[in-house]
Amino acid sequence: MVVSPRRKSKSSKSPESTDSIEPVETQEIDSGVAQQSFGSARVRIDSLSMDLVEPARIDVQPAAAIVHGIALRDSQPSRRIWFEKLASVQLYDLDMLDRLPDISLATWYARRRQLAKLAISSNAVVPDTVVRESQQIRARMLRVLEYWFGDHATVAGELAGIRAGGGHQDLANDLEDVADLYVREDIQPILSQDRKDYNKEDVATARRLAGIIFKALGLDQDNEADGWTDLCHRAWTLMQRDYNDHRRAGTFLFGASEDSDETYPSLVSAVRSPSSRERVTPAPAPTPTPAPTGGTSEPPPQ
Repeated sequence: MVVSPRRKSKSSKSPESTDSIEPVETQEIDSGVAQQSFGSARVRIDSLSMDLVEPARIDVQPAAAIVHGIALRDSQPSRRIWFEKLASVQLYDLDMLDRLPDISLATWYARRRQLAKLAISSNAVVPDTVVRESQQIRARMLRVLEYWFGDHATVAGELAGIRAGGGHQDLANDLEDVADLYVREDIQPILSQDRKDYNKEDVATARRLAGIIFKALGLDQDNEADGWTDLCHRAWTLMQRDYNDHRRAGTFLFGASEDSDETYPSLVSAVRSPSSRERVTPAPAPTPTPAPTGGTSEPPPQ
């Protein structure tokens, strides 16, 4: 069951202010425990239809660590009680909170095994010629987009996010993102008027170069590497599906009393943010949330 992500007014029927909640930190992962979780989730992972599998386009391991930290935090009695109340009126599937720890650890483990089989790291070798061409294409397409849409209410925000990326994986994601913008029905007709930098072939070139980079990083959908790439994509699909639903519920419950962009972050934004890329060692488990007062009150009104 998916909860509508509307924000609520603060009242006696909603959780008390949790301004002291810190932004979610990545959890330290025990490989042995992660392997056990993978075994527990294996049937569900294998059962996912290939039609529903979504290739991972971000670094899966830090994303999984973030989800694991959120799952542990929200399993604390002081926060779990609110999800139980939401489930009692059939607006949330409580099983989702119970399976988030396992599917997040399973996803982390699948990516770890994938990397081991491919004998690569996040700094895998990508040919210099590919990097240079990718950077040139990305820069040219961004120039066109910013010239025509630099002051657009929503597109400008997307462009800022693209410019903030760094590293080979972000470069590949950026190429996919600018290609997607280039072919949008409300954007393409305007871009085609550009007589300086616009090249309609750039879309195909950007996607081709992104595919080369993703393959070098072990993120391409076709390179299965003893099955672990496929398992990684399957586990990622299940994890992000559960997390997105849980995130909507958490934002609904706590969005008026804490910064839900920090406590329930977008995985793409969190993993690709500078702070995430600079983090060297996982942070310790988050401090349990202070119990909301009036714990016997009803969930926020719908």
